[in-house]
Amino acid sequence: MNTEINIGNIKAALGKIITDFQPPVRGKLRVLIPFKPEIYALRDKGATPAEIAALLAQFEIIVSKDSVARFIRLQRTADKQAKRTRTQAVRTNPEPPAAALPRMGTLQPRIPGTFNNPSL
Repeated sequence: MNTEINIGNIKAALGKIITDFQPPVRGKLRVLIPFKPEIYALRDKGATPAEIAALLAQFEIIVSKDSVARFIRLQRTADKQAKRTRTQAVRTNPEPPAAALPRMGTLQPRIPGTFNNPSL
């Protein structure tokens, strides 16, 4: 009985770790995380990764254009996946709407062997 309690506690702790888990960000990309909204805003206005890297270099944040491009790609993908997960969690509705259910009065009883032929 004591092992069941421990297993339950371990499973609960692992479940919490799994839901909160975020894969580690690489060293160069980790520097860009605090500037994510600004990088997105620059990219949305048409700035290239090379231009963003040059702007960041003015503030002594030295990263390559490839690192900026990788950061944008990985972060946008992660944002889309998080949004998709939230949307699926909201959309779970196991019951169909009442309009989709057939009405019982419209169904005709079937008699085995007659194939609903009234002449038999």
